[in-house]
Amino acid sequence: MNTFIWLVAGGLLGWIGYSALALNETIGKMAAVILGAMAGVLGGKVVAPLLVGAPLIPAAFSPSGLFLAVATSAVILGVSHMAMARWFR
Repeated sequence: MNTFIWLVAGGLLGWIGYSALALNETIGKMAAVILGAMAGVLGGKVVAPLLVGAPLIPAAFSPSGLFLAVATSAVILGVSHMAMARWFR
């Protein structure tokens, strides 16, 4: 269940970054959503256990895991936007 929430949160952040903020226009909306979703899962599965530890119940919802998934997604989307702006314009 957490993985699905991380996918949705990262994908939503990618869509908002593309539509509202005009980030990642060179890669397209679908690629921004996919990149955001994958970064959300990376943040929730890899970064969150490293920084806050694993929850006591493995399948339990973790607000800190969700926060780190969204933060990782935002960072990766920002870095991809800067890289595309520098090398492909």
